[in-house]
Amino acid sequence: MQSASLFGATGVSFVLYLFNGTFEQMLSELLDQKQISRSTRLYISFTLIFVVSLYFYGTFRLSLPITGKQIKVATITTNMDIQSLWKNPVENNKNTELTIEKTKIAAKEGAKIVVWNEGAVLVSKEKESDLLKSLVSMAKEEKIELVAAYIIQIKDNEFFFDNKLVWLSNQGQLRQTYHKQFIVPFEPVSKIHSEIQSIETEFGKMSVAICYDFDSLKVSDVHSESGSGITLIPASDWKGINPFHTEMATIRGIENGSSIVRSARSGLSGIFDAYGRAKGTLDYFEENDGILVSSVSTSKINTLYSQFGNWIVGIGLFHFVFSGFQILRIVRKNRIRAQN
Repeated sequence: MQSASLFGATGVSFVLYLFNGTFEQMLSELLDQKQISRSTRLYISFTLIFVVSLYFYGTFRLSLPITGKQIKVATITTNMDIQSLWKNPVENNKNTELTIEKTKIAAKEGAKIVVWNEGAVLVSKEKESDLLKSLVSMAKEEKIELVAAYIIQIKDNEFFFDNKLVWLSNQGQLRQTYHKQFIVPFEPVSKIHSEIQSIETEFGKMSVAICYDFDSLKVSDVHSESGSGITLIPASDWKGINPFHTEMATIRGIENGSSIVRSARSGLSGIFDAYGRAKGTLDYFEENDGILVSSVSTSKINTLYSQFGNWIVGIGLFHFVFSGFQILRIVRKNRIRAQN
């Protein structure tokens, strides 16, 4: 997976295709011709050397320590789904109180940054200001950077929400209000534009995204270009994509050389360093208190991918165009011969 730092997830897919395609070509020739052609032997040699080189690159990369100070971060996950919060106001209030209590526990365990899962709390538009006052007070008292993700019910008796997070500094100041930018099809949430950015803090540059947003290069590339050393991601998954969605986020981290803190309802919450190594994970479907605390670096690592992006796609396009011209040249040459 460390090869993602060279050419991204696209390059990882290319390596898999190259290996499988070479193996298929070799097997096909053995079955049909009982021997392997010279060109296929060259492809096999190149593929093996390439894959082994990537293996040694990854091994060497993982042996290098990540410089910079590490800080304790925490993820908080709620055990109630949005439907239940919407249907039962009493349980919704209990969930809000419990989420705040979990946040305080994480702070007492030394966490300097606390990230809630996506839509951790449901609040009405009228009561949002009261919630924000309590969150500001808690961030100041506990001295934590708080990424509080919640949903706002826009209309009574309508299952449709604003999906947002507020990022509060450890002084209780509002760093950023961010709404989900990339909406999953049929997701009952509003589309409100928010700036994608990295913010300088006492711990270094950090950034936020909500769940599906971080699948998009439009988000992760901006984070990388602006120097984010750690991305904080409130998320909400389901069994069918657990733990793959969290693992996808770690690939983005490897690409950009940044740590990932992903808090997920109905999924795998995790804290990962810039090499994609798990510093701590918590599975929603296992019995636990929904609190994960671990240390991770906030330092950004420069990678080839973060400098040049999907450069391997450019090479592929060049090869496609070059091969096309070669084919056209051969076809034209054969037609001229046929006419003569």
